[in-house]
Order: sequence, then structure tokens, then C-alpha cells
Amino acid sequence: MKMRYKLLAAFTGALSISMVLFLFFCYYSLHNGFFSGISREDMKQALVQGEQLFSETGDEVTVLQELEAYYEDMDFALLDAGSWQTIAEVPVLANEADLLSAINGQNEGCREYVTAATTVMQERHTAYMVCFVNRMKFEAMSYEFNMPRASGLLGKLAIVGVLITLVITSVVVYAIQREYEEKEHYEKRRKELISNLSHDLRTPLSSVLGYSEMLKNGIYDDEAEQRQYIDIIYHKAVYMEKLLSELLEYSRLELGTIRLQKQKMDITELVREILIEYYPEMEKNHYEFVLEIPDEPIIGTWDKEKIGRVLRNLMDNALKYGMDGKRLRISVEKKEKQVHVEIQDFGKGIPQKEIPHVTEQFYRADHARNSKQGGMGLGLFIVQEIIKLHNGSFYIESKEQQGTKIRVGLPL
Repeated sequence: MKMRYKLLAAFTGALSISMVLFLFFCYYSLHNGFFSGISREDMKQALVQGEQLFSETGDEVTVLQELEAYYEDMDFALLDAGSWQTIAEVPVLANEADLLSAINGQNEGCREYVTAATTVMQERHTAYMVCFVNRMKFEAMSYEFNMPRASGLLGKLAIVGVLITLVITSVVVYAIQREYEEKEHYEKRRKELISNLSHDLRTPLSSVLGYSEMLKNGIYDDEAEQRQYIDIIYHKAVYMEKLLSELLEYSRLELGTIRLQKQKMDITELVREILIEYYPEMEKNHYEFVLEIPDEPIIGTWDKEKIGRVLRNLMDNALKYGMDGKRLRISVEKKEKQVHVEIQDFGKGIPQKEIPHVTEQFYRADHARNSKQGGMGLGLFIVQEIIKLHNGSFYIESKEQQGTKIRVGLPL
């Protein structure tokens, strides 16, 4: 899918999700009174309660104190025989017309307060009880967004809707940006893979063609030199086959088409079989093997071919990059519900900043050294992915000038 279509789809999806969430939020707010605040009904209810208290006690101060304590965001006053009785500092109504309007709910009384009033009966005359609510606390429905009315229900809902849209859109944009960056990174590594593969195949292929032509034309001194040419051709062909096999394994892992063929097997026997393959190289270079493998079998259910690939990749890495110390330690140990296989070299080690990246696709640490050794930077990536398919564990520990230890854990 082209990027512009993907962006359009993402924004459409983000707006749709925002709208759904906003509608649910509106439904909840309107049905649960989340933003109801103080309304005229609340004020009338408070005045009704004030009337009841006044009829029970007849004490103006006590009634006002109890109302002020119970209704924290409301203030109250009593007008009795032309005299105002209040607890809090609130404006009194200017005249009787304002008072009557407040009783009828037709006038808010003053600029700063919303008012409501009711009559309370004294023994021989009528008194008036007035409720005052600051406009900032009186939350009426409004389409206005200026600060004095921003606490209105519709204003709050609109603000919340904008926030929901911004948050979801930001998340979607961030996800697309990450996907784009990962794609760019992947494309860069893919190009590196093609370049590395071309380079790594060109050199051995040139040797194969060159020595084959010399054999074909009889350009050799004796039978010993002929065998030497054949040996070179064989090793170069094996190297190319290994590169292509690694690339094929990687492709299967990427496409998700790889399938494990599990069977019961002895991991100690497999390790010994693989080590035998490397004995000639170890002896030729006078490397030391330190083996810590138990005599008793350790049986588990794994894909023998894939685990063999894991062990060979680890051995190849150690022999390529870790034999400055001319010693290699291989151990197999049963640990509760896992078996641990460790391969430890005593070479130059891996810089700490590169350790998190060595299992990435196409990553090759210390490029100058690795370009001489060859390889596409897929060995440890393949190891990690195969171990994941087995629900196992993978661990790398390395210190510069001390060596590298790699441990794989397989479930029993």
C-alpha cells in the first residue's frame, strides 16, 4: 500500500475511533451527571431543605450555618422584617423587585451570582430565604467557550472531544512514523545484504572459475598441484553453499514458512557430533578445546536439524572472531526445566554498545574485520529466531579483551 493511502486510512481510522469514544463519553456524561455541577434544581432543593429546618428550629443563624455546611458551593441569606441575616459575605438584592424575580426564577439578580429565593413563614409575617451561587460554579449548558463559561457542559464535552482526537491522532502518526523508519532501516539493511552477498560470492566464484579453467587446460605442474586446485575449488564451493543456505534459512524465517520437525534426541550426542566436524580446524590452528559435557544423555524434544544449525552458527562465529586466545570452552548442563549449551571464546570480545545489535538482521560488528571474514550478518539472527521457535532462551555476555560467552537454553 502506498504511503499516502496508508496515511489517509490511518487518519480516517483515528477520526472514527475518536468519534466513537467521544460519543460514549457524551453518553456517560449526560446520563451520569458528570458535569452537571450546580443547577437551579439544586438551588431549589437547598431552599426546600432550608424551609424545613426553619420550620423545625425557627433559629435563623442555626439554619444558615447548617445550610452553609451542607452545601459548600452555595451561600444563603435571610431577609426578615427588612433586615438581612448572612453567614458568608454575599451581595444582598437591591430591591423588592429583584427579590420577587429571584423567587420566580426570572432574574439572576446580579452579575457575579446566580440567585434563587423562597418564602419562609414566621409567626405573624413572611420572611425570605435567598440562595447565591457564584457564576463560575453554576454550570449551565452553553455553546460559548470563553473562560467564564468554559465550565459549561457542552464546552467541556467539546474540549474532551478535541483532546481525544489529538491523542489518538498523535498515537497513529507516531506508529506510522515508526513503521516508516523501520521500513527505511530494513531497506538499508537489505541493500547491504545484496552488496555483501555479491561481494562474498564474487571472490570464491572467481577462484572456482579460475582454478577450474586451469584444471581444464592442464595448467598445473604435477598431481599434487592438481589435488591442491581441486581442494581449493571444493572449499570455495562449500563456502558459497553455506552462504546461500543461510540466506534461504533467513528467507523462511522472514516469511514464517519454517516448520519445526521435533523429535526426541540427546543434546549431548548432537554437540559431540558437531564438535567432531571442527576438530581438524582446531588441531590445525593448535586451538584448545575445553569440554564440559556430562556422560549421561540429556533427552528433549527439538528439531535436530535446526538446533544443529544453531550450534554450527555459534561455532563458526567463535572460530572466526574469538580465537585470539586460542581456546574454546563448550559446556552442556541441565538446569531445572532447561538444558543450557554454552560456547565461550577468549578473544577480543564485543564492545558493549554493539551487544544489543549483534542479533539484528544484516548487522556485522567491527566491519573492517568482518569484511575480511565474510558473512552476511545473519548468523546470530537465525540463532535467536530458531531458539524463539523452540520457546527457549538466548543470552550473550562479552567483555572486551576477555572474550564472549553465548548461552542458549532449550526447554526439556
